[in-house]
Amino acid sequence: MSAAERRRELVEATVRLMVREGVPAVTTRAVVAEAGMTLGTFHYCFASKRELLREVTAALVDREARASLAAVEPGAGVRATVAGALEAFLTVVRERPLEQQALLELTQYALRTGGEEDLAVLQYDTYRRAAARVVSSVARSCGIVWTVPEPLVARTVVGMLDGLTVALLVDGDETAARQQVGVLADCLAGLTRPAPDGDA
Repeated sequence: MSAAERRRELVEATVRLMVREGVPAVTTRAVVAEAGMTLGTFHYCFASKRELLREVTAALVDREARASLAAVEPGAGVRATVAGALEAFLTVVRERPLEQQALLELTQYALRTGGEEDLAVLQYDTYRRAAARVVSSVARSCGIVWTVPEPLVARTVVGMLDGLTVALLVDGDETAARQQVGVLADCLAGLTRPAPDGDA
C-alpha cells in the first residue's frame, strides 16, 4: 500500500469515527485502531492529528465541490445554473447527513478547545476556496461577472450553505430546503451582470 493509499485509509477511518462517536473520540490511537494500522504508520503519513483533520475536511469539502461543479453546464441561464449547483450540494447533505453533522461538530470543537481555534479558521478557508471554484465556474459557464468581488460571493455562499445545512439537519424538511435553494439562487443571480466581450 502506497503512502497516499495509507493516508486515504486513515482519512476514511477518521470520518467513520467522527460519524459514529463524535469529534472528541478522534485520537491517533482510535484512528489507527479503526484503520487497522499502527501508530508508526500514522506518524509516517501525518505529522499530527491536526494535519489529519485538515485533510479530512478537505476530502469532505472536495466531494461537495465536485458535485456542484458537475452541475454547472454551459448554456443554462445563470439562475438555473446557480440553483443546480446549490441543489447538487443539497443532495450531498441529504445523502451524507452524519458527515455534515461531524463537520459542524468539528467547528465547535475547534472553537471550544484551547489552542485549536486555528483549525476552525483553516476549515472555513477550505470551504471558501471550494465555493470560489464553483463561483468562478458559474461565471465562465454563464458568461457573467459578479457585481461584488468573487471572494465575497464565495464567503456569502458558504454562509448560505451553513444555514441550509443546519436547517435540513434539524427539521429534515426537504421541500422547504428545495424552496430555500430557489430563494438563494434568486439572490445570487441578482449579483451578476453579463460579461463585456472578452471578460467572460
